Amino acid sequence: MTKEQMTQLLSDLTSGYGIRQILAILLIFLIGVFFLYGIREKIKTQWLLALAYPVGLALWCVAGFLLLTLGIRFCLFSELAMIALILAVSVGTAGFRYRFRERPVLIKRPVITLLVALVLLTLVAAVAVSGILSISTSNDTMYYYMYYPEVLVKEGAYQSAHDVFLSDVGPMASLIGTIPAMLGFDQFYGIQQVFNLNFILLFAM
Repeated sequence: MTKEQMTQLLSDLTSGYGIRQILAILLIFLIGVFFLYGIREKIKTQWLLALAYPVGLALWCVAGFLLLTLGIRFCLFSELAMIALILAVSVGTAGFRYRFRERPVLIKRPVITLLVALVLLTLVAAVAVSGILSISTSNDTMYYYMYYPEVLVKEGAYQSAHDVFLSDVGPMASLIGTIPAMLGFDQFYGIQQVFNLNFILLFAM
């Protein structure tokens, strides 16, 4: 097989992965926005939007961890259902606090603000998944760590045999790694790059 044929094969196999990764980034951001907007009290708009992506990642991890430790089948449907339950409980609890007093309105024109934020995030995500930014790859010693999230998605539960060999893998790092396998693309370098840029933004603020 020539270099050109190999390149074409890889392009065919990964067709659509970039779009799926961008959509996953937007989904994670929206999860964080809904959570923070629902429980907010004094958080300013710029902080709400800046924290939405890491908070969305955290909620994905917490929901997955609850499913795995409770022995509930770990799949996309149960993951999204658990996230929705967490959002409902959190927002409902926050709403109860505001029952006897006026809830502050901290975001003016929330729809327009959110749309602008989504457009900007889409542009950042497109750059992140394009390969323009440098990407580090793991060596062979990281093979099992790289594919452990795929094993979690395939099995849908913790397996004692896997846990024996991978007990030192942080559960939250593994659950972030389940996003590509669960949403139908390969690597999560774009998700990582957006997180890095978000981290820089938080320090810049």
